[in-house]
Amino acid sequence: MAIFGKTRTEVRGRQKKSVKEVAYENLKFALGKLGWTAYEYYCSLPMEFYAACEGYFEKQNDDAKVIRFASFRIAESMVGSKALGSIESFWPMVGEEKEETKPLTKEEMAGIFERHKSKLKING
Repeated sequence: MAIFGKTRTEVRGRQKKSVKEVAYENLKFALGKLGWTAYEYYCSLPMEFYAACEGYFEKQNDDAKVIRFASFRIAESMVGSKALGSIESFWPMVGEEKEETKPLTKEEMAGIFERHKSKLKING
């Protein structure tokens, strides 16, 4: 995937890896993190390996959320909920950035109603 003419590895500031290096990284991940045997790794389809990797990362994320929630509740019982704030400010998680929304302008609302052939009712 190219982002503005750069590959994903170039955007992250890393050198592009050779096929041999990627194969070694995949084998290392399968044997170390996933707990597979070499036989299981070499007999699996690439789709199965990448699905197992995705499942592993989802499990890690779920485990981190459980630890975060438990830590938040313990801290909340010690200092109080008002002093602590929200769980997002207490322990922000990667990938959970909230999308900021802005209210629709009158022109945008008029365009929506025009597309749906409805009359626009705006106060003021």
